[in-house]
Amino acid sequence: MTKHAQHRFFAIIVACVLLAGSFVVSGCRADSALSCSVPPNPGETTRETLLRLRALSPAAKKGHITASGTTAWFVFDREELSPAISRNSSLDAIEVTLRSSVPVDVMLAPVFTGDLTKRGQLVARPAPRANALITGVSGTVTIRMRMILPDNSGNFTGFAVEALRSASSGGRGTELHDKTPYADITSVSLLRSETGWETRSDRYWAGFGREGGSRAYGGKGPVLIDRGEQAVFSFSASGEDIGTPLRPRRTAFSAGPVSFGWRFSPIPHSARVYAEQLEELPVHITPEMGTEHLDGLRVSASSLRDGVDSPIPLDPNAMITWPQSAWRNPERELFTWDRFPSILIFDTADYDVQSRYFKRLAFFVEKAGYTGQLMDDDAIAHLHGYNAHDYQAEGLAAFFDKAKRERFPLNRHEEELREILVDNGIIIAGDGGYLPGTGAVLSFSRESVSYLRYLFMAHEGFHGLYFTNTPFREEMHRLYTAMDRRAVDFLETYFTVVDSLGYDRSDRFLMENECMAYTLQQPLNRVSDYFSGIIRERFTRYGGPVELADYIEQSAAVDFVALGEDLETYVFTRWGLAGGRVGLWYSNRD
Repeated sequence: MTKHAQHRFFAIIVACVLLAGSFVVSGCRADSALSCSVPPNPGETTRETLLRLRALSPAAKKGHITASGTTAWFVFDREELSPAISRNSSLDAIEVTLRSSVPVDVMLAPVFTGDLTKRGQLVARPAPRANALITGVSGTVTIRMRMILPDNSGNFTGFAVEALRSASSGGRGTELHDKTPYADITSVSLLRSETGWETRSDRYWAGFGREGGSRAYGGKGPVLIDRGEQAVFSFSASGEDIGTPLRPRRTAFSAGPVSFGWRFSPIPHSARVYAEQLEELPVHITPEMGTEHLDGLRVSASSLRDGVDSPIPLDPNAMITWPQSAWRNPERELFTWDRFPSILIFDTADYDVQSRYFKRLAFFVEKAGYTGQLMDDDAIAHLHGYNAHDYQAEGLAAFFDKAKRERFPLNRHEEELREILVDNGIIIAGDGGYLPGTGAVLSFSRESVSYLRYLFMAHEGFHGLYFTNTPFREEMHRLYTAMDRRAVDFLETYFTVVDSLGYDRSDRFLMENECMAYTLQQPLNRVSDYFSGIIRERFTRYGGPVELADYIEQSAAVDFVALGEDLETYVFTRWGLAGGRVGLWYSNRD
């Protein structure tokens, strides 16, 4: 907002004061037809409350702005405002929605107790202050501005809204001939502050801090982010306009020395960036390229403050490089896949910590000769678990249900895991035991070297999708049953002869799931070498039948290459994913 625009706004305010000088709060006590909605506190089940608004100008009585430059002045009942702020100190912004019938510039500004006389009248010359401006509004606009300091030390008491005929509209005069309002204020809310913008067809949202600012209606510009904040990006569906698995189309953003973005997705999604991922804060996040499907960029207080057991929504690729210095628990960090929030992902400090959470579970769910059994620590201490883990709701519920019914002593990490699963609806407590809910849990570790972390994330991530997506399972089953039986026998035998795996071959769900993940865990051009080289060599070393090993070597694992091609086509056209990659995120800091 330029100084000229600010002065113009407040010159108009003074004119309104002079025209409506007798329209006061005390004495007249005029209620506006509008009220201010206040959301319940987090965790409360009560409905929103409504705060009365007092009208200090004719435009504020019904929220109709009928003349260009008219200002609607509102103040709160102090006896209602103070308790509302005290109950939830995070409510520090006013949001106003306005619908215009002609192109207008809309301004929003705070009103303070110093703007009122002792009788509740507006003072003759309100002091200059920051305001928020949206230019060229044509349709519906929602504008939010932070106005309230902690404990209301700034003496906030109300707000003012002005609609000024846009210079670009070609209109003349101060009123429409048919007296149709220039703009109607349709709603007012007291909310948490949030900055940025969001555009949807004929409506636009913009948020501002206490310093105010300006945006053009429908504009997609830079947004400032600082410590303790997160940015949420909203993307519409890209449809078929996503490129190819080898050359996917991308968005690109800059934030000081950090550049980042996401590959296009055929379906709508939202993504997050946290201040912990950026440098030289505060810094502007600037859209640079491929933003035709970017519908919103909104910055707010970070959800990292919600507690160590509240999962951080994030893209899997970004989890791999998430700074360990930002972990809220020194033993592990907890994430949720931003596009598939029913999938939880643990990143642990080392394999030992990971085993405390998941080793007993691995034997119960997957290890041949142990499935369905709760093993004592001593019985499995000398046995290998896994370097990464994946479990669906059914197996998790069965494990914790059996432990409760048999009063089996779990360690504190398993008890912590159980509570996290319950809190996130993956298992459900009831009738003395546990039932499956919806979702899955995955885990990998910082002890794994970098390239293995990417491989494990791809492997476990595709397991997570397999657990939670029925059409994906059906497609894999169709492809698996059509494979050459020699290839199937080779892989299923491999899963049983390698003692560190020890998968239960009779579990058809497990066999198909693992075949899918082993195929998709690396880029398609590495599938042949992986199966005909690395897997075949281990297969032979552990005593697998020679004729099966020879078939895979001589065929260059053609069956797994064909499977990889079909699976990659499926996951790319559905979700924008590819072999070796379950995330859309990329950064120059990865």
